[in-house]
Amino acid sequence: MKQYRLNRLFNPESKRCFDVAMDHGVFNEPAFLSGLENMRRAVQTVVAANPDAVQLAVGQADYLQSLPGRD
Repeated sequence: MKQYRLNRLFNPESKRCFDVAMDHGVFNEPAFLSGLENMRRAVQTVVAANPDAVQLAVGQADYLQSLPGRD
């Protein structure tokens, strides 16, 4: 199961993973939050860059899940 999940993270053509971590607010550190004040807009901007993975906190995941398709 672990290998299957890892294979989903990596781009099948480049064999690389463009992973964007946006879960900084979880640590409650104001210095990490610059640019993330509007999480919905930040997620849309990141998705437009077509990353292979996006890391969000549980409370932020709906912003990603509400967008249609992977592309």
